[in-house]
Amino acid sequence: MITSNKVTPSILLIFPKEWLPQRRKEWEPLSIAAAEAGFNAIVTDWDSLLPGEEDVKASQCMVMFRCKDCFESKQNFFFNPNIVMTTWGVVEYRHRELFNKIIDKSNSYFSEVDLIGYLDSKCELEKCFRNYELKSGCKVSRPPTFLYDEIHKNDAISKEEMVIVKPDRSGQCKGIEIVSPSTVFKFAQDVENGIRKPFVVQHLVDNKFLYEGRRWDIRIHLLITSLLPLRYHIYHEGIAKTTGAVARPGSMCLEEWLNAESFLEGIQKAENISIHEMLSYIGMKYTPMHDFWEKVDDILHHLSAGIALYAEEGHLLLDKGFLFPGIDLIVGTLGDREYEVKLLEINSHPGLGWKPYSLALPTYRSWFKDLIKLI
Repeated sequence: MITSNKVTPSILLIFPKEWLPQRRKEWEPLSIAAAEAGFNAIVTDWDSLLPGEEDVKASQCMVMFRCKDCFESKQNFFFNPNIVMTTWGVVEYRHRELFNKIIDKSNSYFSEVDLIGYLDSKCELEKCFRNYELKSGCKVSRPPTFLYDEIHKNDAISKEEMVIVKPDRSGQCKGIEIVSPSTVFKFAQDVENGIRKPFVVQHLVDNKFLYEGRRWDIRIHLLITSLLPLRYHIYHEGIAKTTGAVARPGSMCLEEWLNAESFLEGIQKAENISIHEMLSYIGMKYTPMHDFWEKVDDILHHLSAGIALYAEEGHLLLDKGFLFPGIDLIVGTLGDREYEVKLLEINSHPGLGWKPYSLALPTYRSWFKDLIKLI
């Protein structure tokens, strides 16, 4: 029997079995950052896990021990995780009962909470923000956003040349379309007739601050460890994601608007650079963005407060759960030289396999150091 070090905290990273060979780009940088922060990082799949009387057993797993930079393959490895984390694997893969047994047995902190399932709905998230704005008098900066069942009542959509349609529960840009307002009205009727899933529609953000002719947005992360009282941390690090195609005026071509690597796979390559590099580029070519992070902090404060209010009213508090959403923001043009930052969406289960690794590691290191403090 092999047992983990009782003194060193451990983090359990659970993935579907088919992900382990396919998505090393996700779990390897996470494990490296966790080991650098002081964890033993244990990577395994759902089928290998068995909660026992005193420990959790992994029949097969890979372990990156604290301060190491390579994995060791283990069999019949016993441990008590301090943190349990999974991406897209509890509800979708019907492992909720096993997940609950593991966190109950180990009394660990965990990344999968019921609140995530609600926030993953783009329609529900928009209702969350509206409720917060109504009750607080504050504003969550984002493009004008409408639910599918209210667009017939709003003239703001018909005045746009084109809008972006986002299916209610989707990720990796799946199902997104850029269409004319008349098409959106037909889509709404399709939902009523049961032949299309619910969706939200947003105004496209006008951004003349292009990177080598391409549009871009940014991904940053937020760690929420408590909702009542509200405790969160914003990581002033992240990734600027460019589209794979140069922007053309009036074009509805998705390659000129969307940057997801999954969407562009086999078509054109997007470029990922650090936010620092992007801000330097925009500052030299267009205009300095001196108060960029102040604007981001303001948006994410109201975002967190809105989620906290939603959770309180729905009795969905975190207990020992935590949220680590991926936040997508875009810089829009405001006048000739000014700019504004707007929230595009929240990724409740953010993809964590960015390339190159060096862009993601600073955030992951900071995140795991904060989790060490939490436990």
